[in-house]
Amino acid sequence: MSIPEEALQRHVDEQAESAKLHYQERWATNYAALQTGDEREAELLLAGYLLTIIDGYEKVEFRAAWDVHSDPAWGTIMGYRVKVGGHTADFLFRCCQGDDRRLLAVTLDARDGRQRAPEAIARDRGLMDATCRVMNYTDAQVLARPTDIADEISEALSDLVEEMLAAAGYIRGSRPSNVTPIGQR
Repeated sequence: MSIPEEALQRHVDEQAESAKLHYQERWATNYAALQTGDEREAELLLAGYLLTIIDGYEKVEFRAAWDVHSDPAWGTIMGYRVKVGGHTADFLFRCCQGDDRRLLAVTLDARDGRQRAPEAIARDRGLMDATCRVMNYTDAQVLARPTDIADEISEALSDLVEEMLAAAGYIRGSRPSNVTPIGQR
């Protein structure tokens, strides 16, 4: 390796370390903003994982104050305990592309078992009536497999973004299932 290439490699290594530190600091700040003192263990655990996901193209941006800032022209934002149509989603994602917006609500049920609580069913139906796609998990599922669930949510966001891009004419259809977005396994 020549001297200029060695200098370039040192520069790249320094920038990578700086980016890593920035990422970790931002994650810690956002994670602290999520903590209100009344969250369940499963909520907090999943929140920590969700702060690291992508929508198939971009890193998802956490918004501690939902709807205070304008939506991005392109990208996905995440809120915690957001009300939609009179019902609260534990996590709400808004995928944005131009004027198109798609919502994904993730709800958690503390109650485990085969029977869902009637209020949980009503909440999810209300969110669906408010144009949200809904993914529901129990606390036990989150505690048992948080990485898998975060990946499932990331994949669902990727599907929403693909639908938006196809509707806008940027792509011909959804990404083939044998293609994995960068950053996912």
